[in-house]
Amino acid sequence: MYIYLFIAADSKLLIRIAISFIGTDLFLIDLTTDQTLASSFGAADTIADFSLSEGDSFSFGLTDGVLVGPSGPAPLIWRGSILAPNGPVAGFVLPGADLGAGYLQAWLLTSSPEMTARGGWVVIDLDQNGQLGAPDIMFRLQSNDLPPGQVFWAADPASFAGWAGNAEGDLLEARASGSRLFGLGGADAIL
Repeated sequence: MYIYLFIAADSKLLIRIAISFIGTDLFLIDLTTDQTLASSFGAADTIADFSLSEGDSFSFGLTDGVLVGPSGPAPLIWRGSILAPNGPVAGFVLPGADLGAGYLQAWLLTSSPEMTARGGWVVIDLDQNGQLGAPDIMFRLQSNDLPPGQVFWAADPASFAGWAGNAEGDLLEARASGSRLFGLGGADAIL
């Protein structure tokens, strides 16, 4: 097992790329330290060969999915994938108003429907303004075998406090270790 840790003196000047080898890898994007050093909109890190079939996972280094944002600690909730045809651009609307301001929220942005099994950009709306921008955390996750519906499961269990759907019918499944699940409209199935 290889562990890849994304830390640099100044992530604004250095774009880091991790390429793993055959076998199970853990990619640690440490969000417990100075968040100005985190992978962001201005300098996004890349995990270049994430493989779910080889058992790869990623972690934010959090405890119980609680992330300290500008407004203090809040549960980090996985929201699923959204189509961003032009990729991650400043001002892109992140649809999180339905969950409310008490949570920090994360999505997988995919630039086309064909990319659905090839990864995308994981974004966290750190400033909770509902738009992608400089204060937000973002990294690229490239994979040949990671459908958007499996990103929640590819993360370390302590990285997200829960999973929220959208206005459509969603299938949301809790982890054995416990999860908060939010249906938020539609004909949801919560397991």
